Amino acid sequence: MASHFGKTWWGEQFLNSLANIDYSNRLPRGSSYARNGSVTKISIVENRINAKVAGSQPRPYNVDIILPPFFDPELSLFIQNLAKKPTIISKLLNRELDPEVLQIAENMGLKVFPKQWTDFKMQCNCPDWAVPCKHLAAVIYKVSAEIDNNPFLVFDLHKLDLIAELNKLGIFVSKSTTEIPKIIDLYFDAKQKKAKPFDDENAYQKLSFAKLSPIHEPLITLLAAFPAFYHGNGDFKEKYATKIIRTVKNAQKVLQGKISLENLFIKAKTTQQNINHYATETIIIDETYRSKVYVNAKAFSFIDFLKQIAQINASQTVNYQPSTAALHTVLNFAIHLLANGAVVPQIVALPDKNFSIRWLPAMLSKEVKNTVEKLESILPPNVFLWDQQGKQKPINNQQAFNLLSLFLTELIAILNDEADADLFLKLFFQKQNYGFLKPGEEALSGGIMAWTQKYFIAQGNYKPQIVVEELLNDDFKIAIAIKDTTADNLATPFSLKDVLAKQKFEKTRYPILQSLTQLSSFIGGLDDYINTEGAADIVMTNEVFTPFLMEMIPAIQLLDIDILLPKSLQYILKPKAS
Repeated sequence: MASHFGKTWWGEQFLNSLANIDYSNRLPRGSSYARNGSVTKISIVENRINAKVAGSQPRPYNVDIILPPFFDPELSLFIQNLAKKPTIISKLLNRELDPEVLQIAENMGLKVFPKQWTDFKMQCNCPDWAVPCKHLAAVIYKVSAEIDNNPFLVFDLHKLDLIAELNKLGIFVSKSTTEIPKIIDLYFDAKQKKAKPFDDENAYQKLSFAKLSPIHEPLITLLAAFPAFYHGNGDFKEKYATKIIRTVKNAQKVLQGKISLENLFIKAKTTQQNINHYATETIIIDETYRSKVYVNAKAFSFIDFLKQIAQINASQTVNYQPSTAALHTVLNFAIHLLANGAVVPQIVALPDKNFSIRWLPAMLSKEVKNTVEKLESILPPNVFLWDQQGKQKPINNQQAFNLLSLFLTELIAILNDEADADLFLKLFFQKQNYGFLKPGEEALSGGIMAWTQKYFIAQGNYKPQIVVEELLNDDFKIAIAIKDTTADNLATPFSLKDVLAKQKFEKTRYPILQSLTQLSSFIGGLDDYINTEGAADIVMTNEVFTPFLMEMIPAIQLLDIDILLPKSLQYILKPKAS
């Protein structure tokens, strides 16, 4: 099978429809057609795929593929059995298909995936006598890429709206948890109270970066190799890691004085310093995620502004206006974050239907999180504005976090200014916006979100807590608790067993499990525990627990997940605390 397609086990299963075909070179040519843009349109309505594929004739050929729908009573039995396996549903929300789905479906007599091409009804109006011809093959390759990044499509193609059917059974599951966040929702909070009066002296506070430490390598290890969204050659994780390491080294050179902060912005066009002791600055970002800065009434590109503010010595900011002093601190904080690799990417949806990658401070680090919170008290009001069709309003949600993100995104593009032909490297490292509108691309944005999702396990309203208990026979019992981050700090976390069984958690159960199942690769037995509603404890023998303790716990800690160990093992956590 073509390496560009069927990158997950479920996407590969869909490609079984091309198995046992020996019609000359039609499969290689179909793969080539899929990769070179010959598939000009794909429309999926229920269980029918209509497509157009350019060929040797002036007009594209029409391709029609129909999959068999699921019917009762087998369908109802399938849904009922699926509902007994919460991990399957939770992983689907993370765009991952659990292999147990196949076994459940086969037990019900349902064929989720094709075994060969005759399991489909296929038609193409090209003159080729073979079925599938290269045009049909190209469409199947393209659809497999969509399935790689959106396994819900596997069920949609059998006229099964899985979420709707689960909801009919009283299981509260929403696809909204799988949607890419809209940038405007991240910038504004309708419930935000009116800002408190700001004391200008706060802008001159200095932040300490001494507790920041390099974390880029362990952050990279949390990412999966060969992500499904990437259609280029090789492993995107390796290319991503190379870019991150280069960014860290360049930022470290700035801190070490090997590259002056001013020279970092050598491509800036401005030659005149407009930021004087009386100047005030306002940063404006628009709905295309492009920014500009007003120094008094004069507009500058962001890089021109950075070059100007970089010329100000940190010890002299007290002689400037509060906005200048505060933004100078933001710039230095951003450089320190990059030098420590304490940044993570997030894909966001823009109002113009494009998507963009923005870089965030790695809030899963407590040191980063604490420093960002201190930065919030330093920023003057109205220093960061949103512009939509010429109308501007102050950004009122996490101003420090979002402003710092803007600086990080700009700086990463500057530190990675080598021209890349690779679309995904441009997205991550060169501020490229992209709409994913071509045939077979619709699910790729969701695939990017799924790839980075581990970085946000502990960032929602429900934070997992791992409790380890040493048993008398030297084995270890692992218990999972859930802390509601919106509740009082003194509130007692509730047990995962209660989440699985008690009615009061019906509406929050799957948002909790969606994050929690991302720990399955770390904690053996977690999936079984969830599926059996905690009927059997998670127990690890000493032989299994020791490598878990030494290798997995540091990674879990990095995700900002609290781990409570017995006193005899608490020394493991001390290096992080120090």
